[in-house]
Amino acid sequence: SNKYYHMIILVQNEIGYKNLCKLIAFSFKEGFYFKPRIDYAMLEKHSEGLIVTTACLGGHIPKLLKQGDMDAVNDRIDWFLRVFGKDRFYLEVQPEDQEEQVTLNNHLYRIAKERDLHLIAAGDCHYPTLKDHQAHEVMINIQTHGKLSDPNRFTFGDCRTYMRTPEEMLELFKDHPEAIWNAGKIADMCNFEFEMGVLHVPNFPVPEKHTEESYFIYLCKEGLERLITEGFILEKKRALYEDRLQAEIELIIKMGYVGYFLVVGDFIQWAKKELIPVG
Repeated sequence: SNKYYHMIILVQNEIGYKNLCKLIAFSFKEGFYFKPRIDYAMLEKHSEGLIVTTACLGGHIPKLLKQGDMDAVNDRIDWFLRVFGKDRFYLEVQPEDQEEQVTLNNHLYRIAKERDLHLIAAGDCHYPTLKDHQAHEVMINIQTHGKLSDPNRFTFGDCRTYMRTPEEMLELFKDHPEAIWNAGKIADMCNFEFEMGVLHVPNFPVPEKHTEESYFIYLCKEGLERLITEGFILEKKRALYEDRLQAEIELIIKMGYVGYFLVVGDFIQWAKKELIPVG
């Protein structure tokens, strides 16, 4: 059986963005197996504010359809509807560059009609225009140590994975225009924007009677004294280094990076204490 399947997850709002971050963290920390992965239990736990599609031929439902396992397909659709609801779950169809995609699209058109589900027309985009196809073939051969002259090389074959224009997509899916317009429906549902110009630095616990700023200044000055005591800096050059340190302290405070420096300094000091190389 497959060790993983593809899925498209789109951020709808701020809650969704935070949930996506949690899923990404899980995928690297606990779900990693050759590639970062999440499981359905974790997706269910962090599903709020997210929109999902069944993805390409590598998706779970497409794979089950290829195997002809309709019971499993319906079970998985039921799960998505229970967790995401009808308006946040889409059956994804793609341009029919290969026979497998034709078969898959026909299955999805039928299921969408039978179960009154939303379709979404999407493209598997790896490069911007059709003229980039050959350059992409060269690139994946470099990546896989293949040769263009080798008939058994890794290739995207007949697939032309470029960003098609709206006109091309409307022509390709002229019998199912709702799949095109649903892209706009999803776009209208998504209203998350990154907040620019705001620093999100973790809070660093400082000793009593200290602020982050005063503790940072204290550590810097203590560090300079240690370097002089241990002979890394000559006593006669003290004034030069004190001036330089003061200038850097003022810059770091002005930029709002005090918390960041305290956090990074903390784990660098810990690493050195544990004899872990830093650099």
